[in-house]
Amino acid sequence: MGGGALDIAGGLDEGALFVVPVVAIFLIGVAIVCGAGALVLLYFGWDALLAVAIEIAFSYVSARAAVRIAREGWFAAAERLSWKPLLGALLCAVLLGAAIDRFMPQVNSLPAALRARMGR
Repeated sequence: MGGGALDIAGGLDEGALFVVPVVAIFLIGVAIVCGAGALVLLYFGWDALLAVAIEIAFSYVSARAAVRIAREGWFAAAERLSWKPLLGALLCAVLLGAAIDRFMPQVNSLPAALRARMGR
């Protein structure tokens, strides 16, 4: 049987002698990577792999935003990203002031309203 293998190897042309070991090494590498992936999946479970996928998605989105901000300019980007939250904060402050003025007309500030509400 060993002699037959040597006869087959002797009958192969020179290109096959280099291709067969390269393909064998490639297949061994694929088997090792797939085996390692299965072991990682069994060890860490779906939760860790899902967390990694979410982290990759967040990093992709933040990288795109950084490139967009760099292209647009920092001042225009800051203005575009902050006017809505600042408008919401201003609206909340006006509503809080109106509520304090309506329900506690004797106080002149938020700390005084908090002290009056707590009974101090």
